[in-house]
Amino acid sequence: MNGSLFLKLFPPPEFLLMDHAGLEISDDAIRCISYKDPTKSRKVKSFGSVDLPKGLLIGGDTINMDGLRAILKKFKEDNNLSYVKVSVPEEKAYLFDIEVPDADTSSIYQNIESKLEENVPLLAKDAVFEFDLFPVAKNSLTASVSVVPRTYIEKMLELLHSVGLKPLAFEVVPKALARVLGGAGSDKTLIVSHIMDTKIGIYIVSGGVVTFASTVSRDVITSSEVPRLAVEDTIAKEIIRVYQYWMSRPDATTIHDVVLVGHGAQDLETGVRDAVASVALNVSTPDIWKNISNTNKDLPSISKSDSLAYAVVAGLALS
Repeated sequence: MNGSLFLKLFPPPEFLLMDHAGLEISDDAIRCISYKDPTKSRKVKSFGSVDLPKGLLIGGDTINMDGLRAILKKFKEDNNLSYVKVSVPEEKAYLFDIEVPDADTSSIYQNIESKLEENVPLLAKDAVFEFDLFPVAKNSLTASVSVVPRTYIEKMLELLHSVGLKPLAFEVVPKALARVLGGAGSDKTLIVSHIMDTKIGIYIVSGGVVTFASTVSRDVITSSEVPRLAVEDTIAKEIIRVYQYWMSRPDATTIHDVVLVGHGAQDLETGVRDAVASVALNVSTPDIWKNISNTNKDLPSISKSDSLAYAVVAGLALS
């Protein structure tokens, strides 16, 4: 169960019926994917990506808007995009947990809205938020809330509309990944490490709900002078730090698995696994199509290594 800024753009029936693509605009690339039937067979209909020049976007902040607009316009035309669900980088979002009344979605939404200013450095009128619910006890619910500055959403809307794209929804990157890696039906708690060219996202997903997110710079990793071992050790140290933080919590659920996704994730799998051996964590790269396609014949012609870079948009495109 969730409430979100998605449904503030379109009413639920119209939103659910629209044919749309997942669209990720990250610091390093633009990617998209769409399904022929996003609610049933989920056969991959199309996918595409284009690398972005370094420095065009930094942490979701546009350094060269005209340059980004030109690339996005051509990408939209090359991939025949119209309606899209769009990623929000985690640097632009605040994440917190809060107990909410066991009530209807509208009441929960109002309850969270009334407490936003206690939890994030934004006025309620300046914020847009979405939430996921998971039960804590029989008569109690906790919401995992993601909050994004309204100015960021408005800026993205202007960019998307200027190139002819029609955004249905915005969703923070960790939530899109949580959906494609198992969603609300999963009873596991795992660490997701999202490998990007200039940064690493580390998220904790419990029962399909994102409960923690952090991002660290990959400056040391992107240097050609740094030995490969240093890349894997840097990622492993951050994973262990987050793992130890989580296990120190009195309400912590056990973590056994670390999942690596993103560009180049498969190349780092063995080294990261060896580097976290001291805390007995199983490290793997997932089959991102496992929770999407019903049959192997629906899979796109893309290698597993390359597919890991599409994990975010694969989750975004799901209805």
